[in-house]
Amino acid sequence: MLPRHVVDNLQNVLGKGSVITDREALLCYSYDATRMERIPDIIVKPVTPDEVVSILNIANHEKIPVIPRGAGTGFAGGSVPVQGGVVLSLQNMDRIIEINK
Repeated sequence: MLPRHVVDNLQNVLGKGSVITDREALLCYSYDATRMERIPDIIVKPVTPDEVVSILNIANHEKIPVIPRGAGTGFAGGSVPVQGGVVLSLQNMDRIIEINK
């Protein structure tokens, strides 16, 4: 479990609805298509690149691992938490802002 001040800082950046600590929801983010399973400490759902930067700054300052997660369908365990930490869900980042040609 993360210290309360970390949860508060993340909620200040994202709003309470985008910071998830509910045990049942955490279980849904504890695995991918592999058989590996580890429960994260928290799930964050940013919408903007600036929110991602803020999340990473908080996690870096607190020395908390961050695990990015797309659909969670990979077969390599890349979205499974290593040791708790923050799962950074990319599901709300669904706008194309710019395409470089």
